[in-house]
Amino acid sequence: MATDPRTALRLAQRTYRAAQEAQQAGRTLPDSRPDGWGARGYRPGRLLDWPPATATRWKDLHGWPHGGPIGIAC
Repeated sequence: MATDPRTALRLAQRTYRAAQEAQQAGRTLPDSRPDGWGARGYRPGRLLDWPPATATRWKDLHGWPHGGPIGIAC
């Protein structure tokens, strides 16, 4: 799990690359790694614009307070 925005972006990029490589090799996409990251939303052919990507603490849609994971916006 990422504890800061820089780590979150690095883990997101790593997970995205792993999904690309798995898809290109005909393997199953990584669903969930031991660190909690997965590629369930991967879309083949979609290129993400990483340089302007940002990361912030994820906010629960129901407004429940917690120090949860960091979300990524690309």
